[in-house]
Amino acid sequence: MDARRDMLAGRVAVVTGSSRGLGFAMARVLGRHGASVVLASRSDADVAAAVERLRTEGIEASGRRCDMAELADVEALREEALAHGTLDIWVNNAGASGVYGPTASTPVEDFARVVRTNILGTFHGSRVALPVFLGQGHGDLVNVYGQGDQGPVALQNAYASSKRWVRQFTETLRAETKNSGVRVHGMNPGLVITDMLGQRHVTGGVRAAPRRAAGRRRPVGSDPGSRRTTPAAPRHLRCRRVPRPHQGDPGGTGHTQPADRTPPPPQPNAHERHRP
Repeated sequence: MDARRDMLAGRVAVVTGSSRGLGFAMARVLGRHGASVVLASRSDADVAAAVERLRTEGIEASGRRCDMAELADVEALREEALAHGTLDIWVNNAGASGVYGPTASTPVEDFARVVRTNILGTFHGSRVALPVFLGQGHGDLVNVYGQGDQGPVALQNAYASSKRWVRQFTETLRAETKNSGVRVHGMNPGLVITDMLGQRHVTGGVRAAPRRAAGRRRPVGSDPGSRRTTPAAPRHLRCRRVPRPHQGDPGGTGHTQPADRTPPPPQPNAHERHRP
């Protein structure tokens, strides 16, 4: 028998936002290692389809509709997991992508939607799971980071700032649960090609990159990475720099005269100038 298959045998894991994409992949991995997984998303149909897919692979799975912004929904999800006898792993994966554009023109309702899912949803999931973990002396809480968790991202202030908050929130929870037997994890999966990645809403105020007119050529050398594509002019036709007249060329002929390099006479120092 594969030892990895039974690594999580007897454990119950909740993964939010798991009807597709990254969340579904994490639920599948947990299930393949023996855990009983509980899926959640805001669509009953999507949850049912995802659960059926896992069951066809021999994974013990269940699920329910859950809006992570609604505490009552999240509490019901916890009870769904506890119906299996225990709760050992909780993954706060549910997230909403923000609009792309300057903050000054971001619709308030779009910003609020990101806050409700990414911030309030992460808080709700942690809030309902941690008391169970602390009460039994063990458990793993996983919060998912994202772009912006380590610094500002222009034109993505809603999403990036929410992920920065998730990181700070997670690190604080880790400090609060130290030596309790509960483990708090933060994970940034990097860029993952999912349906959410393609659902980008661009708001007003974003400047499009200037487009060159058809048939016009980019001047040679205007792009630092460009290479010359036209032959150089013959040597006898190339422009030559004409020296500018200066002090040694009073006539402006371009021919210079040797400069007078006789050193100036020594000047008396301050003490000598004032000596009687």
